[in-house]
Amino acid sequence: MREAKISCDEWRKLYEVAIRFRDLECWKWLCDSNIFGVQDPDTGLTGYCSVLGMNREVFALVVYLGSEGLAAISNVQQEDQEEIYTQNCLVASFDNRQSLHKRDLQVIKELGLKFRGKNSWPIFRSYLPGYAPWFLDKSEVRFLTHLLEQASLLVLRLKDDFEILNKEKDCFLVRVAKKQVHKLVWDDQYLKLEPVKLSIISNYGLDELRLYRLREKLHKSSSTWESDIFFSPCPIQEKANRRPYFPRVSLWLDQTSGLIVSYHLADAEHYPQEFREQFLNLLEETNVSPREILVKNDEAYFLLESITNYLHIKLRKVEQLKMLEQAKTGLYEYFMM
Repeated sequence: MREAKISCDEWRKLYEVAIRFRDLECWKWLCDSNIFGVQDPDTGLTGYCSVLGMNREVFALVVYLGSEGLAAISNVQQEDQEEIYTQNCLVASFDNRQSLHKRDLQVIKELGLKFRGKNSWPIFRSYLPGYAPWFLDKSEVRFLTHLLEQASLLVLRLKDDFEILNKEKDCFLVRVAKKQVHKLVWDDQYLKLEPVKLSIISNYGLDELRLYRLREKLHKSSSTWESDIFFSPCPIQEKANRRPYFPRVSLWLDQTSGLIVSYHLADAEHYPQEFREQFLNLLEETNVSPREILVKNDEAYFLLESITNYLHIKLRKVEQLKMLEQAKTGLYEYFMM
């Protein structure tokens, strides 16, 4: 399915509101923890806005999409290494010319715009979990235009009356639009953050006959395996102009020998099933099962739990997988080469 083309008028409007926001230099009185919201008039999704620039390093409006997107802030604060792969946000940043892609420069040229100086060139990017930063689509251009427009109005009010952010306890100040005839009328609302929805991974219908046959022929060993699922640092782009994605790596290691038993790369859609399939294939190839499997995240635990229960293999969640982390570092270096 082809993406809807973004018109020159839509691009022009986005650049106009971005320039207006940039020239306010609101990072002089706002920091990244001063969060407010703007609701998308088309979808009802709330974008939670955070202004960067007080430290004079990065100048941007970062918009976390929904409660799931906002949860990324806590990952940053906890220095989660995989945070870069799980962000769900839109970003309007202001940088130097050399930071722009040729696609950005082409749009600017077509609009007849000119920028000079440091941190003056607008750059717009979309971040989705599991994917590399990418250019905006038509709906994102429309929403980011609303976001920058309402943010520009709101940051000026915050300069004079900062307390409006904290007027209602446990609520965010959100700009919400009502459609009246041919225009949008915006108003303040104080809304509670919706609970983060946990993604449910399907059981994929376990093959009980396969598991029964496997259980009958497996020889128990005294070994302990470590296993983890994580993102590859190198994105893959399967087709030109298609958004690159970060493959999910599943890694298995024998704790006794310190040797990697197996590793596998999969895309975001298929990795849960392929992770389980990889485990079953390992057991079928060797006819040997470990005494115990150690994992450190809920995702790996959930995917393995029903299989290990059936095969009477102990599954335990731990805080650290020391040997696997060493192997993971080596694998990262291999990928980067």
